[in-house]
Amino acid sequence: MYRGQTQHYEEYFTVTEPVLVPGSCPTGDETVLLTGWGFGIGNFANLTYRDNGVVTDTSPDYSEWLGRKVRMSGDIVFVEVQPDVLVPTLDGVLQLN
Repeated sequence: MYRGQTQHYEEYFTVTEPVLVPGSCPTGDETVLLTGWGFGIGNFANLTYRDNGVVTDTSPDYSEWLGRKVRMSGDIVFVEVQPDVLVPTLDGVLQLN
């Protein structure tokens, strides 16, 4: 990739409590609140993204959000997970409609 390139993507997301640190792996101690899928565009000229999706599964306490539309937007942040290994992560806002 080069600066200025636009990337189209599809993602599967999981919202947990506590929130995972970007670039980390789940430990199994997290509580899954919501899961779903989305599709969007990442813009590498200004390192931002935006996408739309839907909630496909919830924990019992969040069942009213099942099937709701999701909008996400924010910054693309590259996290160094090992020396010279960068992983793009998304930092931003999740909006449930």
